[in-house]
Amino acid sequence: MKERAIVEPLVGRLRIEATDRGVVRLARGRGDRAVSPRARRHATQARRQLREYLAGRRAVFSVPLDLAGVPEFQRKVLRVAARVAFGEVASYAALARRIG
Repeated sequence: MKERAIVEPLVGRLRIEATDRGVVRLARGRGDRAVSPRARRHATQARRQLREYLAGRRAVFSVPLDLAGVPEFQRKVLRVAARVAFGEVASYAALARRIG
């Protein structure tokens, strides 16, 4: 269980905030902030996927995100950045060209 000994302390240092729509934020801290059962499911799913990613068993996240509080320009940047394949690199300039 060496993998668990490394992954758990990392995951345990993160607070996951979620709404009914999806994950809103990962922040330094402990525990989750999710007020409804659906939001708690999103937070739980995010925590599980994060563990898998840090253990090297996941490359893509499927947990929904709630970007409602994010300004439109940042949402555009995040949508384009999400299309960069795992293991590939894209410069800020390349992302800027893609969003116009």
